[in-house]
Amino acid sequence: MQMNTSPRSTRSTIRLTRRGRLALIATGAVVAGTAVAVPLLSLGGDEKPRPTSLVIPEGWRASQVYEAVDKALELPPGTTRKSLAKARLRLPVDAEGNPEGYLFPATYPLGGNATPEKLLAAMVDTANKKFSGAPIAAGAQRNAMNVYQAVTIASIVQAEAATEADMGKVSRVIFNRLG
Repeated sequence: MQMNTSPRSTRSTIRLTRRGRLALIATGAVVAGTAVAVPLLSLGGDEKPRPTSLVIPEGWRASQVYEAVDKALELPPGTTRKSLAKARLRLPVDAEGNPEGYLFPATYPLGGNATPEKLLAAMVDTANKKFSGAPIAAGAQRNAMNVYQAVTIASIVQAEAATEADMGKVSRVIFNRLG
C-alpha cells in the first residue's frame, strides 16, 4: 500500500515567534560576547592577587613570621627582619628588642598601607593585650616569674614539643632545670 504524503509533511520546519527570535538573538549575542570577553579578561591573569590578610598560626618562630610578612607584602626576603629597628615595638625590657614569643598568632588585615613595621607592631600590641590579662599574669606570679619569663618558657615548650601531650613533659624538664 502506498501513501501519498506531501513534500511539506516530510520536511520539518521550526517556526519561531517574535519572542523566540529575540531570545535566540540575545543568546547568540551573549555567547559571542563571552567568546570575546573571556580571552580579554584572562590577559595579564598570570599575576596573583595580593592577599587581603596574613594568618600567623600558633607555634611559629619569629623567623617564620618575618618570611610570611615579606611574602604577603611582596617584599624582598629579609626586609621585615631589617625593619625591626624602625618598628618601635612595645616589648618588655627583659626582651632586649627580641620579639620572639610576642608576635601573636592571629589573622591580620593587609590594607593598602600595610608595612612590616605596622604588622609587627600590631602583633606585639595584640600579645601585650592578651598577656596582661588575668590568666597569664596570675599564672606567671603563681610560678614566681614575670610575664616575659612565662612567655619565653611557653615559646620553648611549643617549639620543642612534638605533640600536645608532650608539652607537659617539656615544661616539667624546663622547671626541673630552673629549680
